[in-house]
Amino acid sequence: MRNMKKLLFVLTLLMPCSVLAQTESVIFNMLCNYPPPGPCNPQSDLILDRAGNLYGTTDDSGGISYGSVFQLEPASGGSWTLNTLWLFGGPPHDGELPAAGLTIDEKGNLYGTTSESGPGNYGIVFEVSPQSDGQWTESLPYYFDYGDSGGFPYGGLALYKGALYGTSTYGGADGAGTVFMLSPSTRGDWTATVIYNLTSSDGDEPKASLIADEGGNLYGTTAYGGANGGGTVFEVSPSSGGSWNARALHAFTGGLDGGNLYGSLAFDKSRNLYGTTYGGGEFGYGTVFELIRGSDSRWTSKTIYSFTGSSDGGYPYAGPTLDSAGNVYGTTVNGGIGFTPGYGTVFELIPTGENWTEKTVYQFGTNDSDGINPYGSVVFDPAGNLYGTTYRGGTANLGTVFKIVP
Repeated sequence: MRNMKKLLFVLTLLMPCSVLAQTESVIFNMLCNYPPPGPCNPQSDLILDRAGNLYGTTDDSGGISYGSVFQLEPASGGSWTLNTLWLFGGPPHDGELPAAGLTIDEKGNLYGTTSESGPGNYGIVFEVSPQSDGQWTESLPYYFDYGDSGGFPYGGLALYKGALYGTSTYGGADGAGTVFMLSPSTRGDWTATVIYNLTSSDGDEPKASLIADEGGNLYGTTAYGGANGGGTVFEVSPSSGGSWNARALHAFTGGLDGGNLYGSLAFDKSRNLYGTTYGGGEFGYGTVFELIRGSDSRWTSKTIYSFTGSSDGGYPYAGPTLDSAGNVYGTTVNGGIGFTPGYGTVFELIPTGENWTEKTVYQFGTNDSDGINPYGSVVFDPAGNLYGTTYRGGTANLGTVFKIVP
């Protein structure tokens, strides 16, 4: 397992198809019953490297069923090559069920988390690294014990000045989860530090990856808790003496402003924050919100869209992605074709003065094999094409990787 060679499958790009526009194509159909096992059921965001390769995780991998790390490599003629970089071994030594996407450093090393298993049985932080012979190896910089370190990390990692930052969803001093830092040493190992223990007023159960600004301040979301019980957007900031301070920037009510945040945040050029709520809003199907940074360090929350649960989609699980023009893109798990419950959508929000205009970019379920239920967000390539994953659907109903051409 630890010196596993890449498994290669050359995949044929399917023809685009969409009732809205001929823009969507499936570039990989997950088939986790490949011999040997391969990736299936992806629910994470994708990342893109400088060579145009896509990377992601799946929470299943066929007969082993502990999850995988995979790469999709563009090949000649518009096809893609699947490289299974790592199959998780599960208990007692390896992790299982990676729920979040990956982070990549300048050397091409991939970092992520699994939500369960590992030596402490409460999840791990892993590194999957390319070797000179084309193989990939895995190491465990950190594992969770549910005590002071917390446990069950559902979010991924933020990389800032060589250090990794993340959250555990449960545990810690107050049981509401933790924020941790992994610092690399000159010996090649890592030092783990819990830099903050979340409290119920900060928010409970952080399930998304953190993001960092240029000053090293960290921003995240929680699914529950806060002053109004609907989850929060929080900030954790370094202070003198190596300590860290935290505050909730907005406490959601679960009503018109939305509630239950599962996705990561995104910055615009003015360093305002954008995010999604899975529930609440005007129609109860979730929202997209903006947190506007004030000159006095206060933040103002604004709901910029409430999903109706019909053709525009409903229940956005992942966070948003912004393009260079400030348009906001994302996915919904349900809605779209069939409306209730529907198979999900890709959406775009376009700023028009003080308001926003919603455009449904794609409705899943247009045909039998285009994918169902996108839990991850979308990522842009330099040409402006969008890539993402669906948890189900495709030729084997085990998920897809899709491409949308603008």
